[in-house]
Amino acid sequence: MPPVVDEWLPRSGDERVSTWIQRLRAKSAAGGSYRGTDIRHLWPLAEDPSSPQELRCAMLLVLATNDEARERVRTIATQIVDPDVRAVLDGIADGANDAQLALALERVGRN
Repeated sequence: MPPVVDEWLPRSGDERVSTWIQRLRAKSAAGGSYRGTDIRHLWPLAEDPSSPQELRCAMLLVLATNDEARERVRTIATQIVDPDVRAVLDGIADGANDAQLALALERVGRN
C-alpha cells in the first residue's frame, strides 16, 4: 500500500516538472506550513525508502527550507542507490536552481 501523502504533493498527470517545482517551492516558502498546517509530518515518509521516489524528492524539496534540513537531505542522499534520485537529492541539498532540479527530476521514474 502506498504511503498516504498530502493531496497537493504529487504531480498531476499533465503538469510540467518545472511547474510542479514552482508549486512545491511556494509551499516551502510558507516556512514549514501550508495553509496553516505544519508540513514536518512529511519527514518520516520522505526518509522511508519504500516511499515512491518521485514523492520522496517532492517531499524533500518542500522540507529543505534551511541549512539543517538541507543537511538532513544530504544524509538521505548518501543512502540512495538510484543515481537519478541521488542527483535530485544532491541538488536539493546543494540549493540547485529550479531548471537544474527539473532536468534531474525528469529522469526520476514516476511511481
